[in-house]
Amino acid sequence: MQVSIDAGDPGTVHTKFFVMEGTELSVNVNTRSTDSGGHKNLQFGNGSLQVQVEAANQRPVAGFEAENCTAIKGVDSVDHLVRWGSADVASLQGRTIRLRFTLTMAKLYAFQF
Repeated sequence: MQVSIDAGDPGTVHTKFFVMEGTELSVNVNTRSTDSGGHKNLQFGNGSLQVQVEAANQRPVAGFEAENCTAIKGVDSVDHLVRWGSADVASLQGRTIRLRFTLTMAKLYAFQF
């Protein structure tokens, strides 16, 4: 059995708010192909995942907006680092945040700091 958040068309999901304690964000994600009714989608490499960090006021944290996130495309990885240009994830330590994941033709299994 696999447990994941799946999206064909673009979709978003938010985490609950939590206090940031890590220095990097990695995801277990598959953006290479998606299952559709038990059949493999033959359009490999078309999926994507982007992440936005939001503050307690539900607004994006400067530098960690979705548009600054390097889109994760064409990967099937259990430990893929999420990057936002030159923004440093360690700068978020001790802050109350939530994550907004935007997926297109992708599966998100887990994330960790």
